[in-house]
Amino acid sequence: MNPYFLFAGTAKVYDSKDEYRRCLETGQMRGDYYREVAAVPQNTELGVIGQSKRRPEAVVTSYENSPNFEEIEARYESSSALVGMTQTEVFRSRDGRKNWLFCMDSYGRSYVGGIEVNSPITSTGLRQEWMRGGDMVTPLYEYASQVDGYGDKEDVKGRYQGMWRHYLSRMPIIREYLRKRGES
Repeated sequence: MNPYFLFAGTAKVYDSKDEYRRCLETGQMRGDYYREVAAVPQNTELGVIGQSKRRPEAVVTSYENSPNFEEIEARYESSSALVGMTQTEVFRSRDGRKNWLFCMDSYGRSYVGGIEVNSPITSTGLRQEWMRGGDMVTPLYEYASQVDGYGDKEDVKGRYQGMWRHYLSRMPIIREYLRKRGES
């Protein structure tokens, strides 16, 4: 099996944005992806990633959606060329509807690697429901064009600037995670 064709045929091509919108509005989307995965995010409280970042102290979520740091659901290690070795810990939200992935590099810098909605997995391998993480999922290294003045110009890797010093370390949820881990 060729991995490049794993999802071939699940998301059909449309001739124009107008055709796509018309099919979406009339419930006639083509392909399994469009029938199985929700067209809109389940929760938009965290916003979208845009040109202007919110102050890190203002990047918060509701109590129900926040992670329950008392119980780790899973833990694993991975490596990337940009960040190096990371340890990821997964926590359920207090309402049990989401999984929060907290990543930490070998220097103890942490970030939210993703927020997953606990919903059925579709035939495409994606969750049926999804959400936008907005600034909550700011990576440890961000494109310089997206740092909005928060990038660390002393921590640069190619086109990326570090977001730990001026942004992530000031986010309440990251501070709480580190406090629970006893690392702050």
